Amino acid sequence: MGHPKAQTFTALNIIYGNHFEQDRQKALAWLLSAASSKDNSSLYLTASLLYDGKLIDANKRKAIEFLQQAAEQQHVKSKVKLAWILATEKEAEFFNPPKALQLINEAYSNYLDRVTAYETLAAAQASNEQFDDAINTQQSALNFAKEIDANIDGAQARLKSYQQHQVWRQ
Repeated sequence: MGHPKAQTFTALNIIYGNHFEQDRQKALAWLLSAASSKDNSSLYLTASLLYDGKLIDANKRKAIEFLQQAAEQQHVKSKVKLAWILATEKEAEFFNPPKALQLINEAYSNYLDRVTAYETLAAAQASNEQFDDAINTQQSALNFAKEIDANIDGAQARLKSYQQHQVWRQ
């Protein structure tokens, strides 16, 4: 019937083999069907799975396309994830520092996960060679991470990178 949340739920069950035979291709077909509805949550989840390529075959171009669609609909999580990708992606065709900074500036104040908000802003600032700002912002991310007892190893590595005037690339 085309209900995107049901399609996404079905895809996840197929990916994990819950009540279905595990099949990456069938799961991908369900995810793409859900994303075609332009439902922000479905676009975000499909993009996330396509980008990391752990549970389904990676397709960074399609992942970014889906994140852009959701971001255009003002989906804050998609804006933040897309900003991170555009600020840190090693592949040149996906590296877009000005767009990353624009997106995180639009989403920053509305994103509840303050550690991720600060880290993404710092990455975007560094990718735009605003290293002093990136250092200060990354330090704020570290402070928030310490307050909630989060693992700070990655945050410290990024801070060191910015202090050396290097962009963080993943």
